[in-house]
Amino acid sequence: MRTFTVSLSLIGLSLVAGASPLRAQATAHQIGVLTPGLTYGPVFEGLREGLAKSGYIEEKDMRFVVEDSRGDVQKFPALAAKLVQAKPDLIVTVATAPSMAVKRATQTIPVVFTVVGASVGLAGGLVRDELPTLEKIAANAVMAGCRAEYMPVLIACVKGISEPKFNLDALQTSTHNTSVLPIVNGPICKNIDLNCGYNYTGSRWQSTSTIGRALRLIMANVGGTPGSVNIHTQGHIARYEHCIAENEDENPWEPLHVERGYPADVSTVTLIPACPAAMIDDNGGSQTAKELLKTIANSVAYVGNRNVNGEGQPLLILGPQHARLLANGDYSKADVKRFVWERGRVRAGDIPQGNLVSFGKKNLKFYADVDPDYGYPIADKPEDIVIVVMGGTGTHSLSVQTRLACENVTVPILRKDGSPFRVQ
Repeated sequence: MRTFTVSLSLIGLSLVAGASPLRAQATAHQIGVLTPGLTYGPVFEGLREGLAKSGYIEEKDMRFVVEDSRGDVQKFPALAAKLVQAKPDLIVTVATAPSMAVKRATQTIPVVFTVVGASVGLAGGLVRDELPTLEKIAANAVMAGCRAEYMPVLIACVKGISEPKFNLDALQTSTHNTSVLPIVNGPICKNIDLNCGYNYTGSRWQSTSTIGRALRLIMANVGGTPGSVNIHTQGHIARYEHCIAENEDENPWEPLHVERGYPADVSTVTLIPACPAAMIDDNGGSQTAKELLKTIANSVAYVGNRNVNGEGQPLLILGPQHARLLANGDYSKADVKRFVWERGRVRAGDIPQGNLVSFGKKNLKFYADVDPDYGYPIADKPEDIVIVVMGGTGTHSLSVQTRLACENVTVPILRKDGSPFRVQ
């Protein structure tokens, strides 16, 4: 299937340039358009304007066949099939979900993808038609400065991001400022000196910085998107140094991998599709666990947090001091998740109506048009909130929103023979 990746502001001109066969025919041409709602009207108008400036007259040289889901994502497959049956000369899709639907519906009609947050032209985990072989992983590891003992962690990271549910395509090609955050648990952390304390993302730790750098190189050199390595609006402010360990020694609860069903002596890595972290600065003000929970809940919920749109998996990185205060107040990790889920909400009346077109169907069903004071939660359910303990002393924690349509993945770190990595 022919695909054209175009800028929103230049869609009209780019369409004309990419679909020049329209000029070669004398009859009026059909241009199919699949859109998720009226909020994307400016895109359609830009398309019209661009074609008009290039000399195309609507209803004479070409005409539009428009299908609008009106915010119902379940309609996209049927609407895409309907467009394909109309046999247009070209289909323009707006946003990721419609683009994926059209991709599945046709392999012959040229398609222009616009305002997409995923690589809709190619499916699967790593985007290039290359497999991340051990040789390719090792080559990128050497370029990043990794030591040989880091390889089990790096291999596990690659396995994790290759899982379909992680949806690396969306992370690689989105304008969201999102990057992979590997969080390592288990005895291998101390074995390779992976930092989990002060300045845990700091570059002075060889393992912390080089594993993250190697994974970034693999994503670009093996799993990169054709034509684009990174189209993030600003970019991730710390994407080089991303491979960190949970501070299990100062964690008053079960560590992340045990929470997910692994034995404590097994090593794992959890891959998080993470946006840049926002600091939760309690500044020593909270004297009780409940006061701290109120601070955290009020810090994570805001209109610009896309996890409010539905089915996200936000991450809370609690400093040890905060974790101890909460545990000493008789709050389990599940209790903290429940409190934040119930109290960390965005008031419905504060969300612009135009934003709702990108909200999940479930959130719209239960929270939209109920009451302006009703709150949207930051996750579909409390269990979807991820909590880890990291860092040194200080009254600071971090809130990390994550990429929608991507699920975090936990995979075991294995030895060459396939057995779980356990320090002898």
